[in-house]
Amino acid sequence: MKKLLKTKKNKKYFLFKITEEDYLTFMNLSGDKSLVHSNKKFCIRNNFKGKVVYGGLLLAKLSNVLSKTTNGNIAISLSWNIIFHYPLYVNDKIKIIMTKYDYIKTKKIMKKEFLVHKNNKKIASINVIQKVLKNYY
Repeated sequence: MKKLLKTKKNKKYFLFKITEEDYLTFMNLSGDKSLVHSNKKFCIRNNFKGKVVYGGLLLAKLSNVLSKTTNGNIAISLSWNIIFHYPLYVNDKIKIIMTKYDYIKTKKIMKKEFLVHKNNKKIASINVIQKVLKNYY
């Protein structure tokens, strides 16, 4: 489920569902079999609801969002700063919200801020710096 919505304040919202298929695909790609991602009993003993979704999977969703935000399809990321506040689980529905956008024209640098929400609870805060590349036209 991917959707782009806009509000009157011009904030951009992107909706995703973390599917079992996404989870398994990322697990196989990363090769990460750490207990927090692969062992439900271990996770429950450590006060999680179940196996925790990979932070990298959330970042893959963010990559999708970056390509759809202002000039994101002609830019390369220079840095990402992510703070995870709460875990995600398979079948969670998340909203990635671009809350701030700044463009430094002389340096062709974009600074973007995002919040990730699940059921109106802040899951992660993300700051991204991107460099706009030469136009390919």
